[in-house]
Amino acid sequence: MKHNISIKDNHCLESILEAISKISKYTRKLKTNYEKILIFLSKEQIDFSDFDAFVLPGGFHSHGFDEAYSEELHKIAREFHKQNKPVATLCVGVLPVSDAGLLKGKKATTYNLSRFHDNPDRLQNGGAIYTGSKVEFDNNIISSAGPASSLAVAFKLVELLTGKENLKEVKKLMMA
Repeated sequence: MKHNISIKDNHCLESILEAISKISKYTRKLKTNYEKILIFLSKEQIDFSDFDAFVLPGGFHSHGFDEAYSEELHKIAREFHKQNKPVATLCVGVLPVSDAGLLKGKKATTYNLSRFHDNPDRLQNGGAIYTGSKVEFDNNIISSAGPASSLAVAFKLVELLTGKENLKEVKKLMMA
């Protein structure tokens, strides 16, 4: 199992990694290597054929998440999307994806309880249709309202990467 991670103090990242590790314990028929997780590498450093999906957790702006708004990350998200690979986001992780122009006219959700940032407004300013739902899937992009929805995001990724039948088996084995 390989993890390429360079982010610190991120509760959303911890949630998605925990959800993926729970699923991987029960996944026997997994035909894809979703355990490679890519965060904050430059586009030139990435061989996109090595990855099946892009996972961008959110985080706190005061704890290293501001880097997610870089043009480099926008390029990475656009490349994954261009190659028709799933882009999964948690919490405010969807905001840079929206800023990259990938959600114009598409449904999406984000964390809406921030005392310091109007996340739904920022999502809408990027052209997305904010729904306020727990999880949204549109245009091959998964967005979620917060860490509590990390398992739903992980399940959607399993479905996209391995199919509905495998997802049913995973959910059965997890008693979900």
